[in-house]
Amino acid sequence: MILPDKIQVFILTDVMESENDYGVAIRRADVKELIFPGNLQEIMNRVLAAEQQSQAQLVVA
Repeated sequence: MILPDKIQVFILTDVMESENDYGVAIRRADVKELIFPGNLQEIMNRVLAAEQQSQAQLVVA
């Protein structure tokens, strides 16, 4: 699963590579909200549900 922190680092690294071209200094990049296409969101929800069910079965065992 992609974490917002990893995305922030990726964005900041990418932006910092070209900041000198514009004469600016970027010190921080934040992810406010992630919006996924409908089918990707559904797939991610299924994966999450499967992981939760698997963990629940381990607790019962």
